[in-house]
Amino acid sequence: MDIVALIKLLLGLSALLTLLLLFYLYRAHKKKRQPENIQKADIRTPAAPSLEDILKVIKEKASTTKELDEAVKSLLAYHAKIPPKRGMNAHSRFALYSEILIRVCHHPNTNKEIVLGLERELIKQNPVYKLELEDSLNKGLNTRGI
Repeated sequence: MDIVALIKLLLGLSALLTLLLLFYLYRAHKKKRQPENIQKADIRTPAAPSLEDILKVIKEKASTTKELDEAVKSLLAYHAKIPPKRGMNAHSRFALYSEILIRVCHHPNTNKEIVLGLERELIKQNPVYKLELEDSLNKGLNTRGI
């Protein structure tokens, strides 16, 4: 009789172990699925506009002051950091920022708040480019022909 009780005990323990293992796997699977839901929610948020998209708005002469201001604000929100200098030379991406600053200065629907706000914020975020940004601002203001 002792063998029958021992076999029943082993069967009961293996059934209990199986239930615990299934419960553990269920919880692990459930935890893996939760981050996927969070990632899907992040995908639905609007993507940051690229520098090229912002430049398109600024290049368009028909852009209103409000559209120009929104483009500058999105530039400062998503792309305010210019890649660091390579020794004494500016990064190759700086040319795009310089072009944006010049075009904002030259745009017919710009105003001093937009221009100076853009320049100040770019200098604040990138102090190593202060001289280059001021030079770009001077070039842009000189293109206005006033």
